[in-house]
Amino acid sequence: MFSDDLKQEFLENAFAMSAFAIAITRVSDGVFVFANQSALDLFGAKDPGEVEGKTSIELGIWKNEARRLAFVASARAADDYTPTYNFTDRAGRKRARFLFCRFFEVDGVEYALGASVDVTSMWEAERALAGSEAKFSTLLTQSPTAVLITTWPAAEVLELNDACSQLLGIERDSIGQRPDGSFFADSEQFAEISRCLSDERVVNGLPVNLLHVDGHEVATLLFCRRLTMNGEQYVVTQIVDLSELQRVERELAASEDKFTQLFYASQIPSALIQAGPPRAIAEVNRALEELLGYQAAELIELGDFSTLWVEPERRKEFITLLVDEGQVETTADLRSKQGEVLPLEVSASFVDLRGEQFVLITHVNLREKRLFEQELMRANGHMEQAQALARIGDYVWNLDSDVFEGSNECMRLLGFSNDRVVEGVKAQATLHEDDREMVMIATEHSGDFDFECRINPADGAPIRHLHAWGTIKREEGERIVRGVFQDITVHKEAEREKARIAAQMQESQRLESLGILAGGIAHDFNNLLAGILGNADLALTESGLPSMVEDRLHDVVTASKRAADLTRQLLAYSGKGRFVIETANLTDLVEEMASLLEISIAKNCVLEFHLERDLPAMAIEVDSTQIRQVIMNLILNASEAVEHARGVVRLSTGVQSCDADYLDDIGLAGEIDPGEYVFLEVSDNGIGMDAETQARIFEPFFTTKFTGRGLGMSAVQGIIKGHFGALRVCSKLGKGTTFKVLLPASKSTVPMLPEEVRKVTRTGSGCVLVVDDEQTVRDLIQRILQVQGYEVLLAKDGLEGIGTFAANAAKIDLVLLDLTMPDVDGDETFRRILQIKSDVKVVLMSGYNEQDATQRFVGKSLAGFLAKPFLVDDLRRKVEEVLVGVAKAEFSEITMAGCHHK
Repeated sequence: MFSDDLKQEFLENAFAMSAFAIAITRVSDGVFVFANQSALDLFGAKDPGEVEGKTSIELGIWKNEARRLAFVASARAADDYTPTYNFTDRAGRKRARFLFCRFFEVDGVEYALGASVDVTSMWEAERALAGSEAKFSTLLTQSPTAVLITTWPAAEVLELNDACSQLLGIERDSIGQRPDGSFFADSEQFAEISRCLSDERVVNGLPVNLLHVDGHEVATLLFCRRLTMNGEQYVVTQIVDLSELQRVERELAASEDKFTQLFYASQIPSALIQAGPPRAIAEVNRALEELLGYQAAELIELGDFSTLWVEPERRKEFITLLVDEGQVETTADLRSKQGEVLPLEVSASFVDLRGEQFVLITHVNLREKRLFEQELMRANGHMEQAQALARIGDYVWNLDSDVFEGSNECMRLLGFSNDRVVEGVKAQATLHEDDREMVMIATEHSGDFDFECRINPADGAPIRHLHAWGTIKREEGERIVRGVFQDITVHKEAEREKARIAAQMQESQRLESLGILAGGIAHDFNNLLAGILGNADLALTESGLPSMVEDRLHDVVTASKRAADLTRQLLAYSGKGRFVIETANLTDLVEEMASLLEISIAKNCVLEFHLERDLPAMAIEVDSTQIRQVIMNLILNASEAVEHARGVVRLSTGVQSCDADYLDDIGLAGEIDPGEYVFLEVSDNGIGMDAETQARIFEPFFTTKFTGRGLGMSAVQGIIKGHFGALRVCSKLGKGTTFKVLLPASKSTVPMLPEEVRKVTRTGSGCVLVVDDEQTVRDLIQRILQVQGYEVLLAKDGLEGIGTFAANAAKIDLVLLDLTMPDVDGDETFRRILQIKSDVKVVLMSGYNEQDATQRFVGKSLAGFLAKPFLVDDLRRKVEEVLVGVAKAEFSEITMAGCHHK
């Protein structure tokens, strides 16, 4: 064993070379009067003079005198006060130390003895595990050190971990049933521990024999501390199993007294090597054997410890620093007996033992620490990937220090991609100016917040919409904001697009409703015109009419035709327009209308024509009447747009090739296909239109003129689209307007029109059933056909028509059937008539166009179609065509707007 002198020498050396930073300060002013080498290293000092005589505030331990005095008061009130305090080392890293403090007096002056140890790794681990009670519980339960928690002073067991349960054989479900004192083999030892806890509140390293439940004694080393939590007192006991240690002590009992019990029992892998060359290994402890996989004798036989270093040159640097500095701490890789490379933290210092100098080397295995760091980095990487995918960022904002620290995704969204920490005022400056007041109000007081806002990212990226939520609370006296926000820009854009589509659908539905209304009006109006136009035309067939009456009848026919033109516009707008397609020449159509156009424009305007004369190239397949309506509408609009004294309206025709690039440039890509087009262009030097007016000119009933106008341009657009063409508008305020119509060019030639359409004067025979809900139409048809020699039966609706047909089916040769009737419509009437007589001939009559009216009768043997309103010859030809079999090709398809009364 050591002699007293040797013990004193060992303790002095241990104190001087201790890894604990030990210092003595004067309580009254906090001035340091002593610091060991570890304390000097802590403060970055090379000489005691740099520390001794300086205050703790000057050395950066406390920020101000108030905090130092608060610490002194707390430490004096509780002898076991051992707080953790943080500081920044010379490298700028945040570190933490665990401080033990005791007070004593010398010559009436009170001093504080403090010993601290670097617990940065533990502190960082605690921070990583903060807030996770489950992890803490797992750490306590799976700790290799036995832990026992009891009440004070009743000594009732509250909690023990698995290591304690295995050590003493106690089942976890027996907690609370067995007092702490029953564990002790010697009741006097329990009483001694109780006295120590009463007086000093702590027991450090007391050897005690405890009883296993099966009765055998277990040699242990106890570390007890009495704590007060929530007004209750507890005792936390750590139990170190000394069984293995005693076995080691027995094996080493015969060895030379070179080592103390502490050296061999230490759980820190340690070795003693000779201080001087050849620096051979003198002794190693059990922990180092286990770490390296060698027996002590094998390590000693190695002689040169540098053979275990993966990089022997680093070992030389290690020794040089040790000689120069007296102690050294570094990291190194050592190779185990099995060839495994072990990352270690290696510390060394000189130790004098019995007059001989050695180097004490300790090793800390960094594998678990590195594995933990790698796992933490991997988890952080996964978290960052998840945040990037979800476009979610989290942040911590210290409102007092104005430090804003955010995750990678958080800083990317704010436009600070290269930073993780910025000033809070910079982060706040990214808020959209219209949202700042709202955000400030939402975060003005402590508590939870949840709102949406916009930001202008610092890197100039487009505005983003964020959904932010979090909480504001005080932590260690400072106001801290912990929050999360998510980029919801895509969702906001989707909402806007959804609203836009909904508005378009509403507008489409409104226009569709107007179209249905316009189509219904046109249909009913055509029924009325059928009576007016037909009767007037029939009256003109009478001989011996006074010239004045004949003139008036001609006026009625002309007015009826113009009214029919109006219904054609309504049908064009509603999508039910009736086109009679023929090959025509656009320039010819314009020249035919030249005189009418010239007298139709305003008196202050001049109409100029610029017409293409290459007639074959100007061929188009159109409904000529509809195109005439387009031309007239555009000319009148241009004339009305000229308000000054001298106006010019230009009308041009021509042919051009429209490729995809051209159509894209003029905004018609997707509306028409590339190819050859014949164009009609009407321009004026009038007042022009602003963008808002241009956007609305094709809306039904929109007009900048007097009330009652506005259907024209919507009808024009409907006609042009119906001919697979397109309409382009260019206009500027004060610069005039140009309308350009593009119609697909035709490869057919324009046919020569006959001088006069042949009149039908032939008489016929047979029975015709007329089914129509308009009496004027029924009477008109009856008069026309009876003159021709036909027997005519009348029915005012579908139901009566079915009954009349059933009663006279044998003699009825033809049915003239109206499409739209109340109750039983033309479709149902037709079906039921065919059930009675399948070979009867039925001609459908309607104010709608033939395609729309007959689409429900496809495949049902419909004999023909007669459009309303019709002229006398129209009806006669249709009946003759069906009953007599005159070839349809002998006659032009004569329609209301396309024929001329002779």
